[in-house]
Amino acid sequence: MKRAKHLEDKILSYENVIAAFEDTTRKMRYKPSMLWLKSHMEEVIIDTMDRLRDRTWKPVGFHEFMIREPKLRKISAPAVTDRFVHHILCRVIEPILDKKFIDTSYACRKGKGMLSACKRVQHNLKSLGDSNDIYVYRIDIRKFFHSIDHEVLKRIMRRHFADDFVLWLLDVIIVSKDREELTFLDRKARAYIENVLHLQVNKKKTHITRYLHGIDFAGYRITPWRLYPRKRNVKAAGKRLRKLRRTNVPKYEASMQSFLGYMKHCAWTSNATRAIMVA
Repeated sequence: MKRAKHLEDKILSYENVIAAFEDTTRKMRYKPSMLWLKSHMEEVIIDTMDRLRDRTWKPVGFHEFMIREPKLRKISAPAVTDRFVHHILCRVIEPILDKKFIDTSYACRKGKGMLSACKRVQHNLKSLGDSNDIYVYRIDIRKFFHSIDHEVLKRIMRRHFADDFVLWLLDVIIVSKDREELTFLDRKARAYIENVLHLQVNKKKTHITRYLHGIDFAGYRITPWRLYPRKRNVKAAGKRLRKLRRTNVPKYEASMQSFLGYMKHCAWTSNATRAIMVA
């Protein structure tokens, strides 16, 4: 396998660093942390480039907090200066890695995303015809990002990058009429995930089931001919809209547009209509 080489100059080029700074501040631009970053732009850029060049840069760490929708879970958000370094690196290595991904990998890729993943599952369902003998295999990694073995990750990265400077998800749906084939894939996938990647399969979310009335995946309920909104998403949107309408009209309007954008790709249901009418 040919490995990418001599990337340090490109990563630390002035053009790449400035573009990475703009990428970092483009979203959440009015948050206090982003306003601070923009007001200290020159200082942050010079300090970050110096510490990256002499290999003394270290991440500040994560701001951790809990969210309750759609379920209780811990979120780890990187500091803005760390996010800046992520963009510096990813602007160069992401295009290299993206070419090596399989075509049916959709998460966090330009031109892909959740909706494209849903439509691919829908296409696969259509290709199986009107048979009642269809099975759905779903596999999920338990606490994926928090469980990544960094040594395994570095070993994988070394296969693709020769520069020491560079070396410093998962939810899968497969549909088939052959249950035995899916059982075989399940055994192979579990063995690779646990023995090679040193991760754990989420046993509650990994299963083979008979297809009946749609597949709940990537924010939608998927059938061969239509996408429907996820009931959980509609309920959460309705709750959020009712609260914002009373407390913050500008955010209410933005949230309503976001929900309408989500619904644009699927069939309206009575619950979805009720969510915006009551709100």
